[in-house]
Amino acid sequence: MPCHRCSSGAFEVIGSRERKVRKNAGQIECYITRRLRCLVCRKIHHELPNFMIPYKRYDARTIEEGIRPSEPLVLPLLKLNIELPNIQESDFNYLSQD
Repeated sequence: MPCHRCSSGAFEVIGSRERKVRKNAGQIECYITRRLRCLVCRKIHHELPNFMIPYKRYDARTIEEGIRPSEPLVLPLLKLNIELPNIQESDFNYLSQD
């Protein structure tokens, strides 16, 4: 993993911190992440596993499920139980250009 500021790959471990992550059902799990300092520019980074997203409190799976709908957004009219009026072709005569 290279440093985002200077592209160096040299880090030293300077400690750890607790990180709380919310799951889909609302339960909170605590993880310990390592704090790393770049040896070149001295910027501090946190080593995150791939299911954690920086600056977000929900795990990646929960965020993906919230973005991706479980059903199509355009539902068939029959599924919505909407009765449509009988529309005739003559109802659209005002649209024709005479």
